[in-house]
Amino acid sequence: MVYLIMVVSFGLIIIMVIIFQSTKSIIHDEVVAHLLSVAQGRVDQIETYVLERKKNVITLANAPNVIEAFDKYITGFNKGLDSKEYIAVDTIYRQYLNYYSAQFGYHDLFLISKQGDIVFTVAREEDFGENLKSDLYKDTELAIVFEKTKKQLETSVSRFKYYQASQEPAVFIASPTYYEGEFIGVIAFQIRSHELYQLAKDYTGLGETGEVVLASKQGGIVQFVAPLRHDVNAAFQRTVSLESHLASPIINAVQGKNGFGTAMDYKGTEIIAVWRYIPVLKWGLVAKINTSEAYDSLEKLKLITIIISVITLIGIVFVAMFFSRTISAPILKLIQVTKEVAGGNLNVSVDSDRQDEIGELSRAFDIMVNDLEINQQKLKEQTREIEKENHFKTGQTGLADVLRGEQTVETLAQRVMEYIADFLKFQVGELYLLDSGVLKRVADYASKSPANHSVHYQIGEGLVGQVASEKRLILFSELPEGHITMKINTGLGEFKPESVLGLPLLFDFELIGVFVLGSPGEFTEDEIVFLEKASESIAIALYSAQSRQQMQQLLEKSKRQ
Repeated sequence: MVYLIMVVSFGLIIIMVIIFQSTKSIIHDEVVAHLLSVAQGRVDQIETYVLERKKNVITLANAPNVIEAFDKYITGFNKGLDSKEYIAVDTIYRQYLNYYSAQFGYHDLFLISKQGDIVFTVAREEDFGENLKSDLYKDTELAIVFEKTKKQLETSVSRFKYYQASQEPAVFIASPTYYEGEFIGVIAFQIRSHELYQLAKDYTGLGETGEVVLASKQGGIVQFVAPLRHDVNAAFQRTVSLESHLASPIINAVQGKNGFGTAMDYKGTEIIAVWRYIPVLKWGLVAKINTSEAYDSLEKLKLITIIISVITLIGIVFVAMFFSRTISAPILKLIQVTKEVAGGNLNVSVDSDRQDEIGELSRAFDIMVNDLEINQQKLKEQTREIEKENHFKTGQTGLADVLRGEQTVETLAQRVMEYIADFLKFQVGELYLLDSGVLKRVADYASKSPANHSVHYQIGEGLVGQVASEKRLILFSELPEGHITMKINTGLGEFKPESVLGLPLLFDFELIGVFVLGSPGEFTEDEIVFLEKASESIAIALYSAQSRQQMQQLLEKSKRQ
């Protein structure tokens, strides 16, 4: 009997070790995979954010009206900020430049001559009219990015540092400007710090202790550049030495290294982390979660298993002499099932109908495996949800890229139509804009309409007019024959869509136009949510394009006078 107890005890110990090691490995791999998805998503968002703003400054630096204004501002500045020449130039162009800066949400817009004079700013802070080569400003990030842009004659991005003139951290993006083929200076945007902070404040899928850390290397230290979940004042206040034994993930990240693993964070807490380097801003990023939270279910499982094991051993001592011949078989089966679980197979169970301690242990083990499978499925589902969220965020980012820049209304409408059709894999679409009370079709995608199909609609006329009248999304499925004349043109033939979605484009609750999409299948809920969110950006962009054309006409009229 003593030998049997020893064998059973040894077997239970082996089972516990195998279960904990395999379960810990599974949980660790799932958490790392989830953190990898979170970290890569944040890196992509930051890189896309900076790339979009580089495109904005390049577009502005090559705009004829801006180049002309830049040259005249330099001439007026040379005569003095209070001169009538400068005031006349400022009267003509300030409204246009203010509009452009406000439209895209920048803190400030700078026109800097090749001599380093700040000849124009939107915000008119204390740096306005100063020279970037002066003692006061020569070491600022604005001066550094100006000199780099002037020297390399290409668009440059500064480091994210505190800027005294604005009394807050800032990033500057600068691009060279040419007038009649000659370099005349640099145009720069100042990005608001809170917009960068927002990218680190999304804690979706990071539990109660997880967070995203952003930092940069400053000499021999790591300086945190954004607020932390548990330290809102961390930006430019919290630092870590590069020689510290703490916070190794962020130390590795700011030095250009990528990786993942278990480590101690800046507070001395053990974490599971994924770290990435962001070259465009020379930042390091860490997505992390405390191991105590990640392995919380494992600790509960450990306690339950120990209690069950102790109870089982006590029971075995009293009944081993009566059941010694019947114990070995279920134990061996339990060991075999444990090995299956250790190999990653969670679709197994002991399925014991015994009414003794071994039966209780087997059923408890089945419950444990089932709970582990449920937790694993939940984690996978969370990962899928984040991947789906990242997919639609990527779609919104791509749409924002399509909407950027100065475009005619017709070009913008057609590009929007083609992008939406490609991203959501729809087969046909039409876009109508409101013009003098009439909805006119300005863009379409693979639309094949009969000769009598109108490209103009009155408010309330047809599906298009009805959407415009009610100013709400309308979805038709299983359309009756002859209800709508839109057809999908494949090049090999044509057929009618099974589902048609009409979406109003509203700006400040005012109708701009109507978006109509056709699909051979059903529209999903995620697609509808994406389209509703996208419609706001599309409406703003179309309204801006219309306003820009009107402003251009006013500017030309003003210049003729």
